[in-house]
Amino acid sequence: MRLIGIIGVLVVFCLVDAWALSKRYRCMIRDEPSTTITIGWEQLAGANPMVYYGTNDYGMDYSKYPNRAYPKRTIHAKGMHNHFSRLNKLRPNTVYYFVIKDSESCSRRLSFKPLPDEHQSRLSIIGGGDSRNHKIARQNANKIVARCRPHLVLFAGDMTGGDSSREWQEWLDDWQLTIAKDGRMTALLAARGNH
Repeated sequence: MRLIGIIGVLVVFCLVDAWALSKRYRCMIRDEPSTTITIGWEQLAGANPMVYYGTNDYGMDYSKYPNRAYPKRTIHAKGMHNHFSRLNKLRPNTVYYFVIKDSESCSRRLSFKPLPDEHQSRLSIIGGGDSRNHKIARQNANKIVARCRPHLVLFAGDMTGGDSSREWQEWLDDWQLTIAKDGRMTALLAARGNH
């Protein structure tokens, strides 16, 4: 009986570990928000990561996604190995599903939705900032984002108090709470600095 319990723990560990080679996911608006999005993440291990994406949900089966994008930028900062892939020529107001595949693993399936491009479309925007203090309030606000599923979050700065690695890592860990249970991410348009 004890051996079965240990095997069960090892299986669960392996499943969790398969997703653990990348983390701290975010999608950001840097350009035309109806046709372009930047996917950012921290790469913990593995080589040659690539974002596989498309408008159909193939779960973690990366080979079925029709589009792919290499990271255009890699930055070692704040104790993290950050990668950024810019996805272009997207269809406005359309859900896209994606995974990040590297030489060792595949991330969980996530999704995003570019903004609409018609003038008559209503936008849902959450604005905020000053989340450097009061961690519980920041986490609760991020959970509200996941439930409301706005088009984007306008974040007006003051993410950290001292710009330390620990503060940035905690902020990005808490940002993961904005991801809905079905993997839907909310785009972030941030201004770093003092609101």
